[in-house]
Parts: sequence; structure tokens; C-alpha cells
Amino acid sequence: MLKKFFVFYLLKYKTNILELLFIEHHQVHTAAAYYPRSFNEAAILCIDGGGELAMTYALNAQYNT
Repeated sequence: MLKKFFVFYLLKYKTNILELLFIEHHQVHTAAAYYPRSFNEAAILCIDGGGELAMTYALNAQYNT
């Protein structure tokens, strides 16, 4: 639904935005938990009450330079 709104907005107002990147909100939660920290590697577990299809999201984050 939100994606349809943005497509409508872009077409209606003919903005110069070339591309929108839609990210699952659990990935946003995990990125917000990892990137502000100073860890080179971390195990992240996100347990959420809703969103897309998944409600639990686990991953291993590793910073590569």
C-alpha cells in the first residue's frame, strides 16, 4: 500500500527521484541496532509483533572495510 502511494506521488508530481528502495522493516530494526555500535561483528535477534510475513528475524552482522 505504501509503495503504491509513493508510485502515485512520483507520477503525479513528476519528481526527479529515480528510484525508491523498499526495505523490510525488520531489516531496518536490525540495521538500527548494529550500525551505531562499535562492534565489528554481532549476532542480532529481532522479535517484533508485526510487519511483513516474518515476526522474528535473526542474523549475524559483520563489518567489512
